This record gives sequence, C-alpha cells and structure tokens, in this order.
Amino acid sequence: MPSLTLGPLELQASKLVPRPTAKVTLNGYQGYREFITQVPPDQRAKLPTGRVDTGELQRLVNGRRSVLDMKKMLDTQAQAQSDLQHVINYIDVLALAGLVEKPAASPEAKGKPGKDVKR
Repeated sequence: MPSLTLGPLELQASKLVPRPTAKVTLNGYQGYREFITQVPPDQRAKLPTGRVDTGELQRLVNGRRSVLDMKKMLDTQAQAQSDLQHVINYIDVLALAGLVEKPAASPEAKGKPGKDVKR
C-alpha cells in the first residue's frame, strides 16, 4: 500500500503556487518561447526537465494550482509519470524567463486554520 504522507519534495511542491505574468501573452500565447530562449544556457543546464510535457505544464500554471497538483494532472494525461523534480525545475526556468512568479508561502498557507495553525 502506498504511503499517504507527503515526502519533503512533495510537501514543497504542494505549497508552491506559481502565477503567470503578463509576459505570457505579451506576444500572443506562443510568444513566451522567446523569453525561455533568453534564459542563459548555463542556468538551464542546472535545471533538467527530462521528459516533462512543458507545453502542457505552461498551460496549467494559473495562480491557483500547486506544482504538485500540476504534476498529478500531467501524470493523468501521459502514459509515463513525470519526475516531480523535473516539473519544479521547469517552473524555475519559467521564473527565470519572467513568465511566472513564485510567491513565498505565507505562514497561514502552511496549515489549515483550526488544525495546524495556532491563532
């Protein structure tokens, strides 16, 4: 039976909710590619993305879904599962390109009111 607790990487991904920036649609919905190619190759090399469906992942970023939620959606659509670290890495590439913002998790977001967070 699989474990029902989140590992450290899954916990990190569950708290990361990237938001798209205005650059995403600045040059039309396909115009984001020019921003990705402007990320220096040495920085992209540090962030391997494996076989993640990057096009679909970009479309899933809406400021409401966590990276873990997006990974699960990708896995549902594909025959092979995505590596969570590769999904996080691609979100980092998008952030370096200025296409997404990665807001810091607030203390309130770390637990559910009434259960984990003391008021």
